Amino acid sequence: MLEVKRRTLGPANRQTLNSLSFLVALYQRQGEYAKSLPYAEEALAARRRTVGPDSLATMSAAQDLALTYVALGRFSAAEPLAREAQDWYRKNLPDAWERFLCASLLGASLAGQKKYGEAQSLLLEGYQGMTTRKEQIDAGDRFKIDLVGHWIDDLYRGWGKPEQAANWRENLVPPK
Repeated sequence: MLEVKRRTLGPANRQTLNSLSFLVALYQRQGEYAKSLPYAEEALAARRRTVGPDSLATMSAAQDLALTYVALGRFSAAEPLAREAQDWYRKNLPDAWERFLCASLLGASLAGQKKYGEAQSLLLEGYQGMTTRKEQIDAGDRFKIDLVGHWIDDLYRGWGKPEQAANWRENLVPPK
């Protein structure tokens, strides 16, 4: 379907770009981050070209690519995208659940670079913000709350704080 849209509508057409975003989301939901990578990179580049850097569609694509990078362990590549998206959401949609996902993405990218102190507050803020806004999150995206919970556990274990990791796991209430 994507190839048909590329051929008939063109690579920069909104419907073509929406199909790219759909594929990214599909692969992410399946945990197939390596498969989502080329589509996420293409979607962000195309959104920047077609709707500019200061649009919701572009920031959503940046967030998707940051998530893919974090999942693949490419933390340094994820950090600037997560910062850019977090800043945009703070300015434009400060109460949206996506803002808190961006904070979590930034925290995970920093934790992956062993910048644990800065990462901790971002991850905890992101998790809390997402769980309190769970009803705003599409059912297909709620897996991201669990991802953030795992990133917090990873943070504490990587930081050499096994007691905090154990406490986190014990007190973590899975989202309904």
